Amino acid sequence: MNESSSGSARGLRTFTHVGNPSARIVCFPHAGGSASYFFPLAKLMPADVELNAVQYPGRQDRRHEPFEDNLARMADRICGELEPASGVPVALLGHSMGALLAFEVCLRLEAGGHQVRRLWASAAPAPSLHVAERLHLVADEDLVALLQRLDGTSTELLSDPDILAMVLPAFRHDLKAIETHGYPVPDLVDAPITALIGDQDATVTPDRVAGWRSSTRAEFDLISFSGGHFYLGQAFPRVARLLIDDMAPAGEGEAA
Repeated sequence: MNESSSGSARGLRTFTHVGNPSARIVCFPHAGGSASYFFPLAKLMPADVELNAVQYPGRQDRRHEPFEDNLARMADRICGELEPASGVPVALLGHSMGALLAFEVCLRLEAGGHQVRRLWASAAPAPSLHVAERLHLVADEDLVALLQRLDGTSTELLSDPDILAMVLPAFRHDLKAIETHGYPVPDLVDAPITALIGDQDATVTPDRVAGWRSSTRAEFDLISFSGGHFYLGQAFPRVARLLIDDMAPAGEGEAA
């Protein structure tokens, strides 16, 4: 996996570089989100674990690049940047749209002969339970209302025209990527999957999240947290502990 995280030509961001990491975690943001969403999680990683976050085109330091609204192309390009090192376990963590993108990347990595330690799918329905929608075609005011229901952006920010001018195009293109992607039922990963959900999430039901069980040939488990669709921001300490324990070498046991 490339160590460089600078420059707008590449999509991986590494908040803390590790010379010889014992493990790597690659994070995939939600629709309309950016790599910086995972900065608090990176701060919770031990010194020998490297955390990368994907920066989608068209936002933050890639704001001058055109948006990408094709999930398969996004996955292809991300895989083109990932060069898993032999002996260094890699886990994928995706939130909402990011979970579906992480799944596509996992499929591609495994097809290329690389092993993924675990896929962590947060606040997203299983690919096989994807429901075709056309939210990317609705008016701006309807997208704002959707963002308010998701509770991922403060009402104050959504009332700022300059903020909306940055947020809405990214959100719309990401929605199109999700809604126009095909989700073949037979696609399975070899990596174990842990699905994560907020117990007050009004957009994703527990049964649709539990459907990730049928997306893996390995074991599956489901962990519930307190909160809504964006519970993850408050759950980073607990999630960090889960990630660290899972990436620890066999025999070390779980951390307290």
